[in-house]
Amino acid sequence: MRAICQGDVFRYINEELRITQKDMCIIFNKVREGNMTETRISEIKQGRRKGYRGLKSAASLCYAEYFQQQDPDFMFSNLRRFLEREELCFPDFDKQEENFESYVLRFLEFGLDNCLCPRELEQEAPPSSVSSKAIEEMPLSVERDSSISLSDFEIQEYCEYPKAVFPEISLSPKANTASVSKSHYWEEREDLSSTEPRGADFTKDNPLGKKILDNRNCFFFTLGVIFLVFFLLHLKHQSTLDLFLYCLSLPTPVFFILNLFIATSPLYFGLVDTALAVIFYSKRNPNQEIKLKDIPYIAKYGDVHRVIPGMGRYDLSPRLICYSLGCNVLGAFSSMAFYIFLRSIPDFSNYVGNGDFVPMANISLAFNMFVTFVHSFFLFTREPMKHFNASEENPDTKKMDRLHVIANSFHMIFNMTFSSIGILLALVYGYMHVGEETLQLSPAFAIALVWVHAYLWFSSCSPFAVEFNAECAGSFIIIFPIVFVLSTLYAIMGFRPGVGTLMVHVVNFAVLLLWLLSFLKDRVRSVFPLMRMHRAYFLLYALLIFLFFLLAAHI
Repeated sequence: MRAICQGDVFRYINEELRITQKDMCIIFNKVREGNMTETRISEIKQGRRKGYRGLKSAASLCYAEYFQQQDPDFMFSNLRRFLEREELCFPDFDKQEENFESYVLRFLEFGLDNCLCPRELEQEAPPSSVSSKAIEEMPLSVERDSSISLSDFEIQEYCEYPKAVFPEISLSPKANTASVSKSHYWEEREDLSSTEPRGADFTKDNPLGKKILDNRNCFFFTLGVIFLVFFLLHLKHQSTLDLFLYCLSLPTPVFFILNLFIATSPLYFGLVDTALAVIFYSKRNPNQEIKLKDIPYIAKYGDVHRVIPGMGRYDLSPRLICYSLGCNVLGAFSSMAFYIFLRSIPDFSNYVGNGDFVPMANISLAFNMFVTFVHSFFLFTREPMKHFNASEENPDTKKMDRLHVIANSFHMIFNMTFSSIGILLALVYGYMHVGEETLQLSPAFAIALVWVHAYLWFSSCSPFAVEFNAECAGSFIIIFPIVFVLSTLYAIMGFRPGVGTLMVHVVNFAVLLLWLLSFLKDRVRSVFPLMRMHRAYFLLYALLIFLFFLLAAHI
C-alpha cells in the first residue's frame, strides 16, 4: 500500500463521482491563486506531473459540492472499496468508529495536501529505518516541499507495507540516520521528460515496426479492399473518372444532400455502436441496472467502473462529437464549393471526358483509400487506455470494425477523391489556357478556398485538435504554403483579372495572417509538439505522395 496523493483524489472524484475535470477546475480555483487546467489535472491523475500546491483548504468546499448530497452509507462503502482496490491508505484509514463527513474530510485533506507523484511515493523504505528519531536527526538544511509536513511521515505505521513519503531521504538501518540527496525532487517544475506522451505514432517501448507487424492483417485487408473495388469497377466497365463525372452531373440539391448525409453519417452509426455497446454490457452484467448517465461510460470504456480492453465502441463526449462533425461538415462544404466551381468552367465535362485522365483518377482513388487506412491505423494502435479520461480518445473506439469508423472512412474517401480529382483537372485545364486570358475566374473558386483553409485549420490547429491530440495536427501549417502558391499562380496565369481573382488574393492574404499567428501560440498549447509526436504520419503521407506520383508519371 502507499499513501494517497492529489492524483488519487482527482481520479476518485472524476471516475467514481462522475465529476468532469472542467467542473473540478471551477471548484478548486475558488481557493487558490491562478487557474487550474484540465490538461494538468489529467496529467496529475496519470501520475505524470506533481500536484498543485495549496489545495488542502479546498477539502471543505469539495465535500460540500461533491459528497454532502450523496448517500452516506453508499459513499462510505464506495470510498473504502476504492482505497482497497487501489491499495491506498492515509492515517487511520481503517478506523471503523467514525462518521462519514469526518472520514471524507480527512481523506480529502491528506490527499489534496500531498503533491507528490505515485512513483515517488512507491519507493519502499525498510520498516526498521522509519522512526521519529531519524526524522528528528534530519538536518535542518534539507529543502522540504511545503505541501508535505513531517507529520505525514507517520503514515508508515498505518500501512502493511511501508512506503517512504520522502523519496530522497535514504535511511540507514544500522545508524538510523538520514542522508540527504539532491533536493531538486522538491522543486515544482514542469516534467520535461524526453519520453513521448500518450498518442505518439511510435515510442521506444512501442516502435512503429512492431505496430505494423502486429497489425499486418489490417494492411492485407486494406489492399484486398482496394483490389476488390477496382475489380468491381472493371466488371462494370467503369472507372473512377466515370464516377467523378457522374457526381458532377448530379443536380445541385441532390449532390448537396448526399454530401451532407455522408458527412454526418458517422454520428448516426456512432449511436448504433453505442446501442451495441449497451447490449454487450447488459449481456455481461444481466443483473446490473443501466442508468442514463452510465451509457457514455459503457460506450467509450465498455464498463461503468473501469476500462475493458477492446470493448469501447463510440465516444459520446459533446466536444469530440462537435470536433468530428465540424471536420466532416467543413470537408463536405469544400467539396460542394469545388462542385459549383467546376460546373462554372466552360465545357469542363467534355474536356475531361475527351482527355486521357483515367489512370490519374484511379491512382487518386487508390491513394486516398490507403491514406484513410493509415489515418485510422495510427489512431487504433495508440497506447491502450487504463483509466477514465474525458479529454482523451479511447483507441478501441477507432478500430476498423466500428460502424462509425467505416462510415467516416467512406466520407473521407469520397470527399478527398472528388476534391483531389477536381483540383488536379482544374489546374490542368487552367494551365492549358495560360496566356490566353479569355477565361473569367468564378468567385466560387475563392469560396472553395475559404472552406479548404477552414477545414485544414479546424481539423489540425484548432483548440479541439490540440485537446484531442488529432493525428493530422499541424497539417495546416505544412499544406497551406502549397495551397497558397498553387492557387495564386492558378488565378494569375490562367484567368483574366476580375472579381474572382481579387477574391482569391484576399482570401489567401487573410489565411496567411492566420498561418503566421499559428507560430505565436503559447508553447504548452501549441500544435508543434503534436506534429513531432505524429511525424511518422507526415513522413508516410509524403512517401505515399511521391510513390503515387511516380506511378502516375509512368502510366
